[in-house]
Amino acid sequence: MPILDVDKCDEMYHNDSSSSDIDTEVLPKDYKLIYDDMICAGYPEGKKDSCQGDSGGPLACKLNDTWLLAGIVSFGVGCSEPNRPGVYTRVTSYMNWIQHTIEKNSVSNDGVPHASGIPVVFVLIFLLSTFHVSAINL
Repeated sequence: MPILDVDKCDEMYHNDSSSSDIDTEVLPKDYKLIYDDMICAGYPEGKKDSCQGDSGGPLACKLNDTWLLAGIVSFGVGCSEPNRPGVYTRVTSYMNWIQHTIEKNSVSNDGVPHASGIPVVFVLIFLLSTFHVSAINL
């Protein structure tokens, strides 16, 4: 799935969708929905997208032979709707916070584990995936 420019994605969400199956309310022109800490992925005409129930799931990109977590499913309108690409939390925008939180919760100064890093990572991913959805619904 192609990654879209943040400004192009925001513009798409301000245009009417050509689908008659969903509410096509257009956002006010001065309302910014898509920010730099987000990733949009999809095709202008629809085709492929994350859908309800996918929230918190990965947007992975292959670099050489390694899969990297680029985004976390955050929100969208419908599934695979024209002009409504999927929106993901951009993981790199939160890397310092993720690393700090994992280090803080993994091992104490005396070498005794406080908490396993694995559950902490899943909690962080969940929080990141719901952050933008909560902010939008305010």
